Amino acid sequence: MKYLLFMSALYASASFALDIATTAQNTYDRQQSTGQVICNHPNLKQKSNEFVIGQYIKTNFEHEGLEFSVKILLKSNKVRAKFISNDLNLSASVNRKKNVKFNFKNLTNDQGRLVSEHELKKMFCYVGVYYDIPVKLKQQKIHINVHPHQRYDRYGFTTQKVETYFTDDSYQHIVLLDNDDFRRSQNLKSFMLNTAINNRSKQEFSLPTVKISAETQIYGASAGHNIFTMELDNIDVLYTGGNLNFCILNNTRNLLDGYLQYSAGGVLNITYDLDAIVAQKGSWLGPDFLDNRKYNSIIARDIFRSNDEFANKYHQIFKKHFQKDKLGYKKSYFKTLNYSYQYGEKIHRATIKGHGKGEYSVNIDYINE
Repeated sequence: MKYLLFMSALYASASFALDIATTAQNTYDRQQSTGQVICNHPNLKQKSNEFVIGQYIKTNFEHEGLEFSVKILLKSNKVRAKFISNDLNLSASVNRKKNVKFNFKNLTNDQGRLVSEHELKKMFCYVGVYYDIPVKLKQQKIHINVHPHQRYDRYGFTTQKVETYFTDDSYQHIVLLDNDDFRRSQNLKSFMLNTAINNRSKQEFSLPTVKISAETQIYGASAGHNIFTMELDNIDVLYTGGNLNFCILNNTRNLLDGYLQYSAGGVLNITYDLDAIVAQKGSWLGPDFLDNRKYNSIIARDIFRSNDEFANKYHQIFKKHFQKDKLGYKKSYFKTLNYSYQYGEKIHRATIKGHGKGEYSVNIDYINE
């Protein structure tokens, strides 16, 4: 029987004991063959995952003492879903967007109390078929280098600064590789039958050109999308790479999701080193970068310095987005969240009141601006 298992052992970090070409290809293969159920819910922990090609995807979770699984089954060429626990079993459906909808009808009184106690009706789940295994943050100091591909920094403007960070052993180093091929994973049925590895086009992205330390963890993150889990409540994350206004933006949003879901409160500090980050022209948020530069540079630092009016406009949009459009929609995840956004000598502070548990702080800062 043709099968492929992805268990919790896969959560171990990748290493560059092999050459970079082999490691990068292995990362792409893993990303394109990892099927998992992703659920967003306060205090919900993803524990392990299993994918048997042609049969099912099963992801195990724990929520405040309740252990359960969400299982996606392929039977008679149809995709179905189940919620499975010792005290509660629910049927479910999966729509075209791969969102899972649970059926809460005909519950016993005890089952209804369990659903209410864990607020399961508020849990949002979907099937992730182009997400790599979760990125586990284990140390307080984290360096995330996003998409070190030549197509984004063709002339290596940021290489020297990024390589300096990789020599600092005080960081947990993470590299995220881009991959256009995730679009071929969109059909859930075909993915479950054969994975995306067997339907891959020519790889479009070059290998990382920076020198990466042997302990660096490598993951696939198409357009900056991935899942974060963490073991500490207080974390300092430093971003380098590109692009500031697209892939790093997306990844920051995912980082905020992981922080609120996996930590019990604490402080998340996010720092962007603009001397080690490039920007692209356009994005789904904010003004166009390369239309606002006064000389030929894609380094975020140079673009900001060349046009104060543009820099101020960018920061006004981004500080509002993280506060209102992102954190403001996560109020069930915290009781109080203190938010700060600093650029240059300007600092914006706000307190967001939620209706969940825990006291959180999120501080966003830019250096070498």
